[in-house]
Amino acid sequence: MGILTVTNGALMSPNWDKISISIPTNSSDKNITGDGWTLSLTDDYTIIKEESTGNYKLIKK
Repeated sequence: MGILTVTNGALMSPNWDKISISIPTNSSDKNITGDGWTLSLTDDYTIIKEESTGNYKLIKK
């Protein structure tokens, strides 16, 4: 998957299967950043924006 580094807070679901962070402000192929966080993805994963909700989702390629 990758490594999420958070320096400004995040919300983890009680069963640890979801995490909520602020919206991305910058992204490249493997590195996505937002206010207080950085996500470094492996080659097998990417993020997509769900048009119906406006949320972003991590998916396996």
